[in-house]
Amino acid sequence: MAGEQGKAVLAGGAIVTAAILATLLATKKAEAQPGTPGNTIVTLDDPAMQALLGLLQRSEFMNTDLDSVVAILNDLKVGINQLAEVLAQLPGGGGGGGILKNPKGGVAWRTVCPATNTAYQLPSRIIPYDKELAIKALPANGGNIFVAFSATGATNIGDSYPLIANEAIHYKIYDSGVIWISATAAGEGVVCTVEQEV
Repeated sequence: MAGEQGKAVLAGGAIVTAAILATLLATKKAEAQPGTPGNTIVTLDDPAMQALLGLLQRSEFMNTDLDSVVAILNDLKVGINQLAEVLAQLPGGGGGGGILKNPKGGVAWRTVCPATNTAYQLPSRIIPYDKELAIKALPANGGNIFVAFSATGATNIGDSYPLIANEAIHYKIYDSGVIWISATAAGEGVVCTVEQEV
């Protein structure tokens, strides 16, 4: 209903604008010509007449244009409502009208490499949006830890990120299970932590 009222107001505004323009142009450019007693014939010069005709012709398309604007606004409203529903279902959304909140806790774990130069996958943990997975080489490590996004990368120093003892790296990824590590000394590894709902 509000859309129809808005269309009526805009269409009425266009007609009033056209009428005002016609009056102003007529007042400014009009020439009185003799006619029947008590009557005056008002004429406009060609540029003024073209301007008036252009405005009046454009008003024929007003309803179509307004229908398009109303359709776009309705689509936008639907899109915003769908986004709010999705946000309300995200971890941390808590059904609170789509407001994202920080997780209520976190997890930490160790991953140790029993053999040297062998790739080991980190356990799968979902990383909340905009949070980071922290991977830190154990403080007691004597060798290097190689971090990569594939098993082959973890055993290739050209495709991995090396960590020395007590050094850390952070990733904004969806799942910690995409990370692989290897060690240059058996029994060494990493500790990981991430904020999560508990």
